[in-house]
Amino acid sequence: MDKMVKVIGLGECEVSRDRQDSIKTYALASCVGLVVYDCREKVLGMVHIVLPDTKEADSANKSEGFFADKAVPLVFGKVFGRYPDKETAYRVHLFGGCTARNASDIFNVGERNVARIEQILRERNIKYDKTNTGGHFSRTIEAYVEDGKVTIKKQNMMM
Repeated sequence: MDKMVKVIGLGECEVSRDRQDSIKTYALASCVGLVVYDCREKVLGMVHIVLPDTKEADSANKSEGFFADKAVPLVFGKVFGRYPDKETAYRVHLFGGCTARNASDIFNVGERNVARIEQILRERNIKYDKTNTGGHFSRTIEAYVEDGKVTIKKQNMMM
């Protein structure tokens, strides 16, 4: 079987169990790509989160992955069927949440997205890595089902 790259957009969530697959999303600026990987079962999930909370904007006609408060439980549910416990072998990574260098980012959406996701994960005692958040870079990420590895391409957002 050939390798398949599954591409997700704003508010979309994708999960794969096929070890030849990868999941990719483009141009994470203030948005956050949350990657969840089940190390034992080799199941990978990714969601492209746009805003921190359903209270932030009109959530009608928006997918569950659009807002962090819905997207985090969505991707964990699709990967594990629940949130992981102490016995679960998993990795969780956050990417994106950049800060714009211009006056148009008065709402600090990137920082607020990361903070809201971190809050949700901390409340459930879920360990995560956020070493690729913030800064002034747009990120394109691709995660691989075979090993959970993620490649990152950065584009400077300084204006």
